[in-house]
Amino acid sequence: MAARMAQHAGDVQMARMLWSTTYQSAQDPSVRINAEVHLRALQVDDEVTALEALAAQYRQKTGHFPDNFSDLQAAGMLRGVPKDPLGHPYKLAAIGRDVREIRSPLHVAWALLLRAREAAKRADYAAAESLYRESLAVARPLE
Repeated sequence: MAARMAQHAGDVQMARMLWSTTYQSAQDPSVRINAEVHLRALQVDDEVTALEALAAQYRQKTGHFPDNFSDLQAAGMLRGVPKDPLGHPYKLAAIGRDVREIRSPLHVAWALLLRAREAAKRADYAAAESLYRESLAVARPLE
């Protein structure tokens, strides 16, 4: 609960420390999985923020956003296609002429987990379990 509050309040370092402690000390596998999902989400947020900063730097240099990560590689700003903590490549998508969005399958898993939490609050446990399982399937590491 404290970790979730810290995360939503924007205290990322405190949230990371609390989720790490929860992960390391929990005996219940579902609690450990929940902590792991939150830790991965925090890592993705950090990585996406860094990638967005690179895209903004590219725009400053060239006058336009990169169309893909190859543009950043060609400019010497990136060594390869960045991957999320599970090995899925991040996607750089145009949302308009002046906006780019960087996404990972972990964003989808996170959204599903939040929907599962809301379903559980409504006592719709079947939907909550289904959404929870779907979030785990989306967040599977690449083999």
